[in-house]
Amino acid sequence: MNREKLNKIDATKQLLPDPGPEVVGELIAELRVAQEHLEMAWTVIANAGVPQGDWNSMTPEWRAAAEKWRDVWYKMVPQVQGKP
Repeated sequence: MNREKLNKIDATKQLLPDPGPEVVGELIAELRVAQEHLEMAWTVIANAGVPQGDWNSMTPEWRAAAEKWRDVWYKMVPQVQGKP
């Protein structure tokens, strides 16, 4: 779920019968927090290594896990720049 989809849902939640708008609003707020945490996690992963961002200094297992995270992240958040 990306921000654009959350914004669309947020804009149309008033069309739902009660208590739909309130429930959907709470869900959107929780999803926005989760989205922010995922963005922070990607920032940490992307900049790991010494010097910062040098994935070649990490173990092959770490790199494989980071690449898996990156690939899923790019599918989930299509507006991310620099897709593989």
